[in-house]
Amino acid sequence: MLPSGMFGTSPEASRIQAEIQRGLPPADRLRIAIDMSDTARELMRARLRREQPGWDERRVAAEMLRDLLPKGHPSAP
Repeated sequence: MLPSGMFGTSPEASRIQAEIQRGLPPADRLRIAIDMSDTARELMRARLRREQPGWDERRVAAEMLRDLLPKGHPSAP
């Protein structure tokens, strides 16, 4: 659950949203989490492209990995 007030959501609305989400079947909760993760990655990709218009897709992907993977991870660029 997001902190109350995030995106203008009232504490009561946040509570109701969390209650509804807790009542969802696990598969639906997983689908929502995956969709949120996909959206976050797309926003990150768009930000990098906007900030670094000269980078090709390979460089953008490498920077995303650098940001997303823990420092020292063997797959980190």
